[in-house]
Amino acid sequence: IRLEVPLSGRYRLEVFDLQGRKISTISDQEIEAGEYYVDWYGDDSNGAPVQNGIYIVNLSGEGLRCKTRVIFIR
Repeated sequence: IRLEVPLSGRYRLEVFDLQGRKISTISDQEIEAGEYYVDWYGDDSNGAPVQNGIYIVNLSGEGLRCKTRVIFIR
């Protein structure tokens, strides 16, 4: 997943299913402004594999909130 954050600060990257349930928090940390690539291997917060399908990836922090849909196929 490609991310670009305009300001340094604390950011959280989360995955939700289409019903709005949180599946996993991929990252929740302080980062510098810039471009990043983050891997999500299709696991939920307990480490169990998720089903194939469409998921919402949400990035939030420092006044920024953006969402995108991803298709996960194992």
